[in-house]
Amino acid sequence: MKRVFASLDRHTVCECEFDEPDRYRELLSLTAAKPLIGRGAGVSYVAASFGAGATSIGMQRFNRILAFSEAERWIEVEAGITLGRLYEFLSGRGLCLPVQPGHPQITIGGCIAGNIHGKNQFREGLFGDHVRGMRLFHPAHGLLDLSPEHNAKLFELTVGGFGLTGIIVSARLSLAPLPSTAMLVRHIPVGDLVEALFDPQSLRSRRGGIHFSAHHVPSGLARREEERAIAAADIEEVARLRTAHELVDEPHAAPRAVLGREAMAPAVIGRSIVPP
Repeated sequence: MKRVFASLDRHTVCECEFDEPDRYRELLSLTAAKPLIGRGAGVSYVAASFGAGATSIGMQRFNRILAFSEAERWIEVEAGITLGRLYEFLSGRGLCLPVQPGHPQITIGGCIAGNIHGKNQFREGLFGDHVRGMRLFHPAHGLLDLSPEHNAKLFELTVGGFGLTGIIVSARLSLAPLPSTAMLVRHIPVGDLVEALFDPQSLRSRRGGIHFSAHHVPSGLARREEERAIAAADIEEVARLRTAHELVDEPHAAPRAVLGREAMAPAVIGRSIVPP
């Protein structure tokens, strides 16, 4: 059936085909006869899960918890489960996802496809850093099990790949202790971006009590302050400041592969990049 989809900011609107399987045999019967793209909650600011000439595959009915180990701190879930539902399950057991954005309706599949960040990326990294493995469906290759150790290249391309390698069906995620369901909020006003990012007194406690950060830029921010903040984004200046304040105290993962702009069309699933 056809549906009209819109990005969260309503900037992009498009009518396209939509299919929402509710069992595995329906999902596995999908073919590469036309371009396919997986869809979670549809709360992306961009047209990440729909496009002209493509069929959007809704995954929200695949929303079960498949396996869970409280002792080993991991959980395996279907891709359509939301962050809100998962939080409800985990918080009562004193656990949480290490990286979690602010919208409760985002699905786990969407988190992986976008390799999203939360409010604590300076401390915990991105969502993909906590994915132990996943199951991917490609219409030309069936179900594929991926992890950093097995099908590692395809795993790397899928995390942050916006669904271009196939449809994420399920994932196993690492968990972290949840000290409390309440949060102590401390307001720390700063003058500009440099001070916010590289204040040594604040960030030296990254292994301590700072778990989340949020920001608000006053509407009356002077133009010179805005320009100063933009100038601070210069790569060489950032690198110099990081070295001066000794903020890099542990190795970082190598950057993930970046696909070209032309590869971002939802049609890619029909053009297999999965090894036979």
